[in-house]
Order: sequence, then structure tokens, then C-alpha cells
Amino acid sequence: MAQQVTIPGYAPTPAVTPVTTPITPKKNNSSAVVKKPNPVPATQDELRALMESVDLSQWGTMPSYLWTCTPSYIDVPMYSAKTKMQKAFDEFKKENKVLTKEKAAQIAALLGKPATYRIVGLYADFCRLKIAVLNVKKPYGLNCLFIILEVRQLAQLATLVAENTGKAQPLPPETFNAIQNLLDSRCLKENITAIENN
Repeated sequence: MAQQVTIPGYAPTPAVTPVTTPITPKKNNSSAVVKKPNPVPATQDELRALMESVDLSQWGTMPSYLWTCTPSYIDVPMYSAKTKMQKAFDEFKKENKVLTKEKAAQIAALLGKPATYRIVGLYADFCRLKIAVLNVKKPYGLNCLFIILEVRQLAQLATLVAENTGKAQPLPPETFNAIQNLLDSRCLKENITAIENN
């Protein structure tokens, strides 16, 4: 019969080794770089389409009221809407910023908002016109007093503004400057509440 022999340092049963979970080093978030997608600049066709979308056609209804200074209300974007849009678009290029289609659309929506033109009527030999401009950071009103000859000139210019509807370029400088000069010489800038209350 065989006898059990014990050899020092030898164990017949396998030793139990403790189970350890491998430790994975934590990732350093500061070294992780999150890549933002590069903004896509608006194309010239997209910018042209935004300019074309400014509807100035209601300026065509103004002459009949202006010619006789008949009281009326007309809501239409300012004659300067496209000029201001072009200037805002050009600012991005000048500052080497990317003008995306979304940003350009926001600019167009803001500057293309209608202003309210209120032909108040005759005041002695003058025609009164009030304009409420609400699409700026600080809304304001223009309280204008034109002699009949000037208001008839404005009526002729209004037709040219209406003809700019559907075009990608701003008003011609001579039309823009003629309207601007009339407003500068005959209108007072006022608090918007003063315009609405009169």
C-alpha cells in the first residue's frame, strides 16, 4: 500500500489567488479635444436670395396718399433695409468673421421688419408724416413735416423704392440719398411712445 509522502514546498492542491479587477487609468478631460464643426459660410446666391426677399412693394401704394396727403397707415420695411443688410454682410468680411446662412437670415429678418408709416394729413400748408421704426435696439419715431412740393417728391421716390422689390441690390444711391436728405431736413427723431400717442 502506497504511503503519502510530503515534500517540503509542494502543495498538492492549487493555491487560490485573489481575483483582482484591472485598474484602467482615468482619462484626463483637459487633454480631450472636442472638435466643433467648422461654420459653413453663406454663399453669394444665398445672400442674394435674402436681399431679394425684402418686400418693398407696399411703397407703391404710398404715392396716391402722399400726393394728396390723405390720412392712412402703411406697414412696410424702411427704404434703407437692403442698404443696411448689405452693410451688415460686408462687416463680416471686413472683420474676417464667417457669415453663416443662419446668421444672414437673422440679419435679414430683423432689418426687413416693417416700419409703420402714418400719414397724419394736412396741417396748414404742410403734410404730416410719422414713422415708427421698431426693428432696432432702441426703437424710435420720426415726426415729419413736409411742404406739399416735398411730399410729392417723396411720392415719386416711393415708386422707385417699390420697384426695388425682388432685386438683389439695394436702392440706387441717388434714390437712397434723396429720401435720406428729405427725412434729415424735415423729420425730428422722437421717443417711440411720443409718436404713438400723437
